Amino acid sequence: MENKEMPGLMPALWEDLEWYAFQVTVFKHKTARGVSVKANIKGKLSSRERWDNCAFDHMVSLQGRSRNAAKAMHNLSEKCLQYGQVDVREWMLKNYQSLQDRVTEYAVVDNPGWKKSYLRTGIGRQTSKWGDRRVMQPLNPGVLACYDASTNIFGLTLGHYRRLEIVNRTLTEAQERHGVVAYSWWLTDENFCQTTENPNDRLARFRSNN
Repeated sequence: MENKEMPGLMPALWEDLEWYAFQVTVFKHKTARGVSVKANIKGKLSSRERWDNCAFDHMVSLQGRSRNAAKAMHNLSEKCLQYGQVDVREWMLKNYQSLQDRVTEYAVVDNPGWKKSYLRTGIGRQTSKWGDRRVMQPLNPGVLACYDASTNIFGLTLGHYRRLEIVNRTLTEAQERHGVVAYSWWLTDENFCQTTENPNDRLARFRSNN
């Protein structure tokens, strides 16, 4: 058993984090082997952070029910055991299936012809840095994502944090040129998600925060 910290693991994800906002961008590109679907997930802990410099920035390769997806899960599971992260391994295996089940539950409601084969699920890794060559970062067992393109439902699990959202497929020309097929961002602070307040209520809310 390794005594060092497991590569890719972020223990702080399971702490009581108060996320401020998330941004999800789904990309789709043709490759020699078919189609590659990836999602960039960014998270802010406060409004002061910028999207190009925020607390959390991971890329997820969203794979269907394929050998590659099963192999990635198996290898990461074995690595968890290698570093003695038994609890993390059990959490990952349980939530990987749970996330698929939750997205499936919502996807089938208004889409009777829906098939589970439409699901794409993946494990996150720190966004790669580009230099002379691409550097692949280790997978992070605390970051799971699931996407159904037929219903636009995106599910995200970061440690104890879970979220399901319908991502937006109305894109700008610039996004389409870069292979973006869906985009969304959401605020997690309920004080900033109200839609029924009038201007006086809004002003009073901001005054109370000062």
